[in-house]
Amino acid sequence: MKKSFLLVIFFLFAFEMSSMEFQNLTTLNGLSQNDVNCIFQDSRGFIWIGTNDGLNRYDGYDFKIFRKKPRQQDGLVSNIIYSITEDRDGNIWVGTNDNGISKYNITKNTFTSFNNTEAHPKVISTNRKNKLISDRNGSVWALSEQSIVIIKKDNSIVKLSKERLGITSNGNSDFSFLSIFEDSKGAIWIGTSNGILKVNPKNYQVTKRYASFGSVGAISERNSNLFFLNNQGLQMFNEKERKITTITAIKNARKFLIDQQNNIWMSKYDTGIYWYEFLNKSRLQTDSFHTNNGSHKIEDFNNYMVSSFLKDASGLVWIGTSGGGVFVYNPKGSFFKHYKSTATKGSISHNTVRAIQEDDYQNLWIGTENGGLNFLSAKNKGNYNSGFSSVLPSHTIVNAISFDKKNSEVWVGSPGGLTVFSSKTGKEISKYKSSLSGIVSVFSIAVDREGFVWVGTYGYGLWRLKLEKNGNFSRTQFLVQENNKGLFSNIIRSLFQDSKGNLWVGTPEGLNKIDAASKNTNNPIFTGFKNSVTDNRSISNNYILPIFESSKGTIWVGTLGGGLNKLCFSKNGTAYFETISTAQGLPNDVIKGILEDEKGALWISSNKGISCYNPMTKAIRNFSVSEGLQDFEFKDLSCFKRKNGEMLFGGVNGFNSFFPSKLKIDTTANKVVFTSLEILNQAVDVGEKLDGNVILENSINTTEKLVLAYQENSFTIHFSGLHFASPLKNQYKYKLEGFDKNWVSATSEARFAKYTNLSPGTYTLKVKASNSDGYWNEQAKTIVIYVKSPWWFSSFAIVCYAFLFLLALWFFRRFTIIGVQRKSKLEMESFEKEKIQKLSQLKLQFFTNISHEFRTPLTLIIGPISKLLKDKEAMSLEKVQENYQIINRNANQLLRLINQLMDFRKLEQGKISVKASEGNLVGFVRKIMHSFQFIADQKEIELQLKSKETNLSVWFDEDKLEKVFLNLLSNAFKFTPRNGKVTIEIVDEKDSVSVIVKDNGIGISQDKLEFIFNPFYQVEKIADEVQGSGIGLSFSKELVEMHHGRISILSKPNKGTKLKVTLLKGRYHFDENEVAVNQDYSEYEVEETPNFEKNPTVVQLKEVEEQKLLSLLIVEDNIELRKFVVNNFAEF
Repeated sequence: MKKSFLLVIFFLFAFEMSSMEFQNLTTLNGLSQNDVNCIFQDSRGFIWIGTNDGLNRYDGYDFKIFRKKPRQQDGLVSNIIYSITEDRDGNIWVGTNDNGISKYNITKNTFTSFNNTEAHPKVISTNRKNKLISDRNGSVWALSEQSIVIIKKDNSIVKLSKERLGITSNGNSDFSFLSIFEDSKGAIWIGTSNGILKVNPKNYQVTKRYASFGSVGAISERNSNLFFLNNQGLQMFNEKERKITTITAIKNARKFLIDQQNNIWMSKYDTGIYWYEFLNKSRLQTDSFHTNNGSHKIEDFNNYMVSSFLKDASGLVWIGTSGGGVFVYNPKGSFFKHYKSTATKGSISHNTVRAIQEDDYQNLWIGTENGGLNFLSAKNKGNYNSGFSSVLPSHTIVNAISFDKKNSEVWVGSPGGLTVFSSKTGKEISKYKSSLSGIVSVFSIAVDREGFVWVGTYGYGLWRLKLEKNGNFSRTQFLVQENNKGLFSNIIRSLFQDSKGNLWVGTPEGLNKIDAASKNTNNPIFTGFKNSVTDNRSISNNYILPIFESSKGTIWVGTLGGGLNKLCFSKNGTAYFETISTAQGLPNDVIKGILEDEKGALWISSNKGISCYNPMTKAIRNFSVSEGLQDFEFKDLSCFKRKNGEMLFGGVNGFNSFFPSKLKIDTTANKVVFTSLEILNQAVDVGEKLDGNVILENSINTTEKLVLAYQENSFTIHFSGLHFASPLKNQYKYKLEGFDKNWVSATSEARFAKYTNLSPGTYTLKVKASNSDGYWNEQAKTIVIYVKSPWWFSSFAIVCYAFLFLLALWFFRRFTIIGVQRKSKLEMESFEKEKIQKLSQLKLQFFTNISHEFRTPLTLIIGPISKLLKDKEAMSLEKVQENYQIINRNANQLLRLINQLMDFRKLEQGKISVKASEGNLVGFVRKIMHSFQFIADQKEIELQLKSKETNLSVWFDEDKLEKVFLNLLSNAFKFTPRNGKVTIEIVDEKDSVSVIVKDNGIGISQDKLEFIFNPFYQVEKIADEVQGSGIGLSFSKELVEMHHGRISILSKPNKGTKLKVTLLKGRYHFDENEVAVNQDYSEYEVEETPNFEKNPTVVQLKEVEEQKLLSLLIVEDNIELRKFVVNNFAEF
């Protein structure tokens, strides 16, 4: 079963003598025991640590511990691990101190034992202290004091006795094998108590014998030179030149290591460690190392005996100790230098560094909290450990330092006020004291290019100081104004002058800017920027700390809790802010200081370390205490970039110094390994059954394809990146192809990919990792995951489902067709019935309306005829003639109605056609309009014709088009009230001519317009008021379309109606059989309406006595009928 351990926390041990920093891994971090005997890194990147209480596999975060279990036959043979190696297949071989050798199969997670017991017929010569190496042929060499056993890849055994190697005792009974090593060419070197043997691994023959080398306890190689420890110290042997060189004469060395920088580490037989710095990296020479007197003795290791060294793939040095666990050292050194207050004379006076400034003489000024002001002369050339002198009392709190380049003066602000120093002498300028008195609680200072000194205070606003000719300073104080047009707050936290001369003022209530042109006037212009919760482009927080301008002129603003803000401008010049915060990768949103390096990157201090931000790529790299920072917390505005490019950041535990140009990116790839698998939140080991099924045949890291049952579709795969420089800063991203569209980011604290309820199918999980420097290994670790379909989704089941589906589909189709046919029949019957009913209603309505249309002319025919028959002799000739005219007109009107009905019927049967000829459309329309002039006069309706042209030649059928315009005008007059207006407008367009009949009558609602051209259709409300047949507009539309024209309508209730008839120009849109011989329209006449008097219902009555008359009201909408009735009653 998997055993869980706490996340590894690295303890940092700083050793003052060597300035080295080590990470220490102990039982507190999960190590099985602190007595470490050996350390090894396998080809996958895991670190294996052998202790006196088990074997440990370390992935940078967790330890997996293997121990011998009681009465377990196939487990680890012993818990006292003495030596570790790896064969060509990746299996781990473990030599123990008391019970032989174990082989760990990384694929199956099983152990195989090789030991000297009755169960194993003396496979190896002894069970004690077997030192192991693996050669390139796949064989494992096990070296004990008196024998060598070679376990070949096929598990066959070769034993190399002293005799087989040609070793004779020569009276020396203390001979023993001490060390073993394979060089870069594959030769095996064996260190003995009597020199070195060089052995050919193919035939196991000794090819060279160097007895003069004495007792050789450890062997290594570098650049084809052999290094070994003997009684004379550390030796370097060049076999080709047959030359041996003593590197150091330390005779009690036990182990040694040459690291990636060619530095040499050596451990003693008792306690302690020696470290030698290699100076010339091109060649290994005696003078390339310090002598004994110049070596770095790391005193802290005097408490432990060092048992082993390891140089890992990334260059880290691992040191195993007895009692102290494992120490890890990065020989690349810390990028950040840390300086703090110590007992050494000349160190800074206090660890809390609040202000840093360099003057033009390259003197350094550092202000501390309760430690006064520290001065480092340029003569000391950056001796930050012991070059400082104190120039203010030690109890003074220094909040701000600013340099006046023009006068070579250094201004220092404290709670007590202002102090000015000469940068030339480093001495205080006392003559300014009196004119500067009263300005207290100083928190920020800025000297502008005009020579004005701006002083920000805590609670007393902003001061502007000007040095007058008399040697004193005049001063102006700016405070918060009631009109809110000035400062946001009397607490000034930061001041900054940009390249344009503007002065920026940071307060707890927002950011102010004083315009360059007005800042030295009596009424400077303040601009303000504040946070708005409704505007995500406003500044992120009102509490302003550092203000900085980049080399490109961009203003950057740090806030207390809102991260970093970049001042931007839109195209119209409007200012807005972009925010960089923890959401984008910063470790903390409290920004303390901002500097820029030569490449344009911003270096930002905060409450959680230092960050490097690239404004171009938006990449962020964070640095923490583990990389040499003085502390996580830095102080407000405590930073400065020196002229030589060195950056200084002050904090609560001294200050850090570094050169950004020296920052190197570690390009060692971070290999990803899968460490464990969980199914349905249950850990799964190799060979373990879940619901009767074995999930993992091999370890999860060596499994290429994971097959899961459908009910096992929720799983978690844990992973680690095996780069150990700073594991907590490693980053990860993963993607399940077939499920995820994008890569998913993961931190070192959450190194797992978890998926639930996956659908059946094939997926591929890919995981990538970056090292602590942000360098990504683009080669992803992958595993294919196949989620099986349930049995009811098997191929056979799908075939059955398909058959059943088709059968069901057939039945469904069968019954559906029957149902559809039945339903269709019923719907058709219903439709026909409804259609017949609707048609009956339409016909009834039509006959009702047409009857009304017929009744009026019939009345005006029958009435006058009856009167003529009865009273003709008594009538005057004029009255007789008038009655004949009435009969004639209404007979013609009746004929027109009947003709229209006949034409409409012919039109429906397709028996009517046009015979178009060319004519003047304007004259034709004018004549038709004149026929309605009398009706217009009677109804007091304004009738108007509008046309820019007097002659427009158009091809049309005069009979058909007359019917159209008569219908349109009749409708217009019917629905236009008294005193209304009817307009006919003729518009000459490019390829057509439009005739528009427009009235301001009652209009038609929008929802009725689409039906207005339907046969027999009448708008209900209108039909109740004005009777009609309902065929006029429909008939007109058909006649217009027979002319290949179009008719349209626009109308609004109570606003009026506009009908537009558009006819094409020319004759080519007509077929040959639609064209007639040209006719002369000048002879065309339209029957005019009768020319009644203005008030036709008012007639002259016979002279009678007024007192004997009674009044009779005649109501009739038809004018002619109304007059006829009136005339009949006139004589009474």
